[in-house]
Amino acid sequence: SGWHLYLARIDDRPVGTCALHLGSTAGLYSVGTIPAARRQGVGTALTKRALANARSAGHTIASLTASGPGALLYGALGFKDYCRFREYVWRPSPSHQATKPRALDSGR
Repeated sequence: SGWHLYLARIDDRPVGTCALHLGSTAGLYSVGTIPAARRQGVGTALTKRALANARSAGHTIASLTASGPGALLYGALGFKDYCRFREYVWRPSPSHQATKPRALDSGR
């Protein structure tokens, strides 16, 4: 069990990544492909390899969180939509000034 990391290469150049965590369930994370290598089967190959390793470790269920384009890929591989998450994004305005961290009073 634990983390398994995958790196896809084309002509010895890194083009995609995937992380698989095997615990009580199998989880896929950080599946991504650089823009120049998209639509060439990199994400599919990474995901299939991770799923094969999960299955050989005895897992029969795997989960992941997908972006819009990724959802099409995972649907084609047999994943089903289980639930949806709400995403919150914070973007400071240009007038927002970051403050310098200050030391906490240690009580001395």
